[in-house]
Amino acid sequence: MKVEILSQWDLRRKAARGFEPGTALISLGDWGSEPFTLPRQPEHTLRLLCNDITPALVNLSDPKDMFRLFSREQAGQVARFVYNHLDCLFLCQCCYGSSRSAAVAAALLEHFEKRGMAIFRDDRYYPNLYIFRLTLQALEQEERIRAHD
Repeated sequence: MKVEILSQWDLRRKAARGFEPGTALISLGDWGSEPFTLPRQPEHTLRLLCNDITPALVNLSDPKDMFRLFSREQAGQVARFVYNHLDCLFLCQCCYGSSRSAAVAAALLEHFEKRGMAIFRDDRYYPNLYIFRLTLQALEQEERIRAHD
């Protein structure tokens, strides 16, 4: 599986040059943010909005905070998107390219190749463990669903 972790600036630079055919982008933006304009688009795109937080950091007195948290539904969207585009190069992108996107990339690599922990050992990244776990669980569930079809 081919996976790259990008910041929004890395993605803009890559878009300026153009994307390879068969590129799939998983973009994780901050809650309430507008998608930024790219001069060229990848073949497939999944854009999700969530903040780089964990349940422990959610303000339970503010119900809107729950909507800012990465959800099981969003993890399921990632899993279906990935399984629908297995032959693609996956670009995992978030604002700084170090936490949310690294978590998704680690989950993909762990699920398909059992080498996602390398991202956790790489000092360039600080994967959001909550996003990693939900995404890995969703990938495992999607695999089971597709095995029965």
